[in-house]
Amino acid sequence: MSKILVVFGATGQQGGSVVSYALENLSNEFKIRGVTRNVSSESARLLSEKGVQMVECDTSSKSSVLNALKGAHTVFAMSNMKFDGSSTEFEEGKTIADAAVEQGVEYFIWSTLAAVKKISNNEFTHVKHFDQKAEVESYVRSLPIKSSFYSPGIFLQNFLNIFPPQKLNNLDAFFNVLKPDTKVPWIDVVGESGKYVGILLSNQEKYVGKKIHGSQKLYSMSELVDIIGNASGKKVVYSQVSKEEFTKMHPPSIAEDVTEMFEFYEKYGYWGANTIAIVEENAKNIEFKPVSAEEFFKEHPLKFK
Repeated sequence: MSKILVVFGATGQQGGSVVSYALENLSNEFKIRGVTRNVSSESARLLSEKGVQMVECDTSSKSSVLNALKGAHTVFAMSNMKFDGSSTEFEEGKTIADAAVEQGVEYFIWSTLAAVKKISNNEFTHVKHFDQKAEVESYVRSLPIKSSFYSPGIFLQNFLNIFPPQKLNNLDAFFNVLKPDTKVPWIDVVGESGKYVGILLSNQEKYVGKKIHGSQKLYSMSELVDIIGNASGKKVVYSQVSKEEFTKMHPPSIAEDVTEMFEFYEKYGYWGANTIAIVEENAKNIEFKPVSAEEFFKEHPLKFK
């Protein structure tokens, strides 16, 4: 009988990528159960048609999570940034992890991010959606369960929705506090998360207690706007703005979080001082060919006003 792989966020970017990879490559080993907030959604229905057992779950409810994890062997879990500024990611992650232990899950994979407060020695204290995921990672490591961790780079998909182009003197422009030549790791999170997590799923004993980082190349904002311009055939520019200006560009509930996040990248690196070394090591050890930014933006053209 196949083992049950439970995937949280099954209709989202990371979870959906894991489900797709498992369906294509691990169906002989795992029966896949997708966890979502709404089993009536179109995306949930499509996954059901592919043979995924879809389960509705409220991750703030221990009983709901326990039900989603019945009989599970392996779990991929994650939490999403709270755009209303609430601080519930740690509580949700802890609930999932505790329920996994209670239900006898054998292997737990958590999608994590850098511990910004710790790395910056409390210089940056408002990047909740990083720090709370990192706090969950620390908590999971303390539990009596085999665990591994996946830490993705910045999503190239963010250019399609969260950070779309805006007008600057009749030109299409991207604004950020990052210096134009500062390089950070990026990833096609939909196309590649499943491949990285698939490495953990296929090599559990090798990766117990370890973390795999999701990116194989660093790009600067100057490089990315050139790539976007070439893919779109439009003149696209980059404008570095002040912290104050950048903060005003975002809803008050997340403005400090997002602004300090990029300030942290600038000063300490996405994964800290070893970011470049981490990306270089990934390039040596990951067998699949990563999606380049050039390939990504040709396949996913931006919408300009």
